[in-house]
Amino acid sequence: MDIPLFIQDALIAGTLLALLAGILGPFVVAGRQSVASDMLAHLALAGVGVGVVAGFLPEYGALLVLLAGSVLLWALLRYGRIAPDALAMFFLTGGLAVALVFFHMARNSTVSFESFLFGSILTLTTHDLWVMTIVTVTAAGFTLLSWHRLLGVVQIPEYIEPYSKRPALYHLAFMLVLALVVWVGLTTVGGLLVGALLVIPVLIVRPYVQRFTRLTIGCVLVSWAAVIAGIVSSLLVDVPTSSAIVLSLIALFFVSSALHRFVRQ
Repeated sequence: MDIPLFIQDALIAGTLLALLAGILGPFVVAGRQSVASDMLAHLALAGVGVGVVAGFLPEYGALLVLLAGSVLLWALLRYGRIAPDALAMFFLTGGLAVALVFFHMARNSTVSFESFLFGSILTLTTHDLWVMTIVTVTAAGFTLLSWHRLLGVVQIPEYIEPYSKRPALYHLAFMLVLALVVWVGLTTVGGLLVGALLVIPVLIVRPYVQRFTRLTIGCVLVSWAAVIAGIVSSLLVDVPTSSAIVLSLIALFFVSSALHRFVRQ
C-alpha cells in the first residue's frame, strides 16, 4: 500500500524535529533553561503577528523576532538583575499579548493563528522540509563541534569561565541555535507545545543513563518514537497531531517512571 505524500513528508519532518529536540534538549535541561524555550516560543508568536501585519511570510517574521529576542534574552539572563522567574513571566505574557494585538489588527488575513499555536505537521511543503533539513544540519553540526565547550557553559559555568576566553559567546550561540529549533517546532508541533519535546524526553531517559552522550542518544530515540506514535495515532483517532505527540511523550514518561520504580524495588 502506497503511503500518501503528506504522511511521508510528516514522517520526515518528525524525524528531523526529533533529532533537533533530542540533541538540544539535554543541554537545555542541564543548563536549567527549560523555560527559555517557552519564552522564545511566545516571542515567535509575536513575530508571526509582525509578519502578518507587515505583509510578508509570517514564518520569517517569527525568525527575525526569534533571533533578536534570543540575543536580548541571553543578555538579560547573563548580565541583567531580573529574577529568572520574573523574566519568564515578562516574555511569556508579553509575547502572547503582542501576538494577539497584531492578529487583531490583521483580522481579515487568511493566516491562521491557531496553526502556529499548535502546529500543522501534516500540511508541510517541500520548501518547509528543505528549511528543516538546513536547520537540523546547522544545529547538529554546531552542537557536535562544540560539545565539550557547551557542556561546560551550561553545566558548570562558574568553573569554565576562568579557563575559557569565549564562554559568553558559546552561550549566545547556543541561544541562537535554540531559537532555530523553536522556529522549526513552531510549524510542526506549535509554539505552545515545542517545549515539551525538548524537556520530557530528558526526564524519561535520565534515570537510566549516566553519560551525557547516552542521554542525548536516548532523547533522540524517545523523541522520534513519540513523534511517529503521535502522527500515526492522530491519523487513526482524528485528534490534533501536536497534542497526540505530547500525549505520547507523557504516556512514555509515566510508563518509564513506573518501570524505573519497579526495577529499584
